[in-house]
Amino acid sequence: TFPGDFATAQVGQLSTVTGQLSWVNAGHPLPLLVRDGVVVGELSCPPRPPVGLHHLDAAATTTVDTVQLQRTDRVLFYTDGLVEGGRRGGARFGVERLADLLTRAHAEGLGCAETIRQLGHKVLEHADYELHDDATMLLVEWRGVPPVPPPPEEPDVIR
Repeated sequence: TFPGDFATAQVGQLSTVTGQLSWVNAGHPLPLLVRDGVVVGELSCPPRPPVGLHHLDAAATTTVDTVQLQRTDRVLFYTDGLVEGGRRGGARFGVERLADLLTRAHAEGLGCAETIRQLGHKVLEHADYELHDDATMLLVEWRGVPPVPPPPEEPDVIR
């Protein structure tokens, strides 16, 4: 429809039963894994060209990567505008700052929605409220399978 245009993307699927996360990366930074409240690293996945540019690299393949999440793991998917932004002539926001803020949010007991709200505020503040690229985030937390409640106890019957 729009010749010459393209879009970066990440597409994923999380099994809420098993905690298995499968995803494909088409031109975004690697997502960050938060385990036990600390950013332990990036989730690796060989990137494919952005959607709409596959014709430029006919040999490019799409790899679906899979990771087994542990209970309370969080994964932050984000666009490069989030970490590359900053005041003109100033330092970029950076992955290190992002990881530090994710760790602090967990230490404060913040839920996913509040963590994203605060991260967005920090990114805007750092960029002096002037973004030059999109800054998109998605924070996913796998809480594990809820425990099965024990069966109700039989009431004592007096005969």
